[in-house]
Amino acid sequence: MRIRIFALALILFSCSDANMSSDSTQGTGGSLTRFAIKDSYLYIVTGFTINVYSLNAGAFNEVNSITIGFGLETIQANGDFLYLGANDAMYIYSIADRTKPEFVFRYAHIVSCDPVVVQGNRAYVTLRTGNACNLGVNMLEIIDISNPYSPQLIKQHQMTSPGGLGISGTCLFVCEGVNGLKMLNVANDQVTELLELPEVNAYDVIVKPNSFILTGEDGIFQYDYTCDPPVLTLVSSIPVQRADF
Repeated sequence: MRIRIFALALILFSCSDANMSSDSTQGTGGSLTRFAIKDSYLYIVTGFTINVYSLNAGAFNEVNSITIGFGLETIQANGDFLYLGANDAMYIYSIADRTKPEFVFRYAHIVSCDPVVVQGNRAYVTLRTGNACNLGVNMLEIIDISNPYSPQLIKQHQMTSPGGLGISGTCLFVCEGVNGLKMLNVANDQVTELLELPEVNAYDVIVKPNSFILTGEDGIFQYDYTCDPPVLTLVSSIPVQRADF
């Protein structure tokens, strides 16, 4: 059900406006997505491979498939690099040649059953208990990726049950499942909690400069927001009827 909800959210929110940042050829997606778009190429992770598709001239053709050899779970594109969340680490691949992703670095500090989002020269990662990785920590990490060949951990922030996350400017949104959604300010690599929505069961979030889509157990929710002052306003929702078995 979550996959269907999130796919619908992507269609409603991101396909008509994939140019949310200065990197105008990168599509918008949530932190738990398994695909990324850069220029006219689509990258899909499927467990142990990165599949590369050309979207040129309205076609959809597979141009490469690279076996990675570990459990890939999430993917983000930023500049000339892909950031892959896998079972055992975050992996960085160069896409200077868009058709041939090449290994750059393995950041082993992250045992990542958990998502990664990237903005500028920072990567934001959530680690949590209660999954297959079971690290025993519930943490938000901020990582300096200004040199993709040598990422550096610069900040940790304790959380309750962090999962999907999204960012725009200095405003970071972190989903905490049954514990709701938290709105954070991450200016200057510091973390300040601004607001929370404890009443939602939050799974993942797609963030744009003034609004975001939240997906959860009960449906899809669209909010407008400002960070200064911190304000959240519900705009619309699509409820999901749970089936009883």
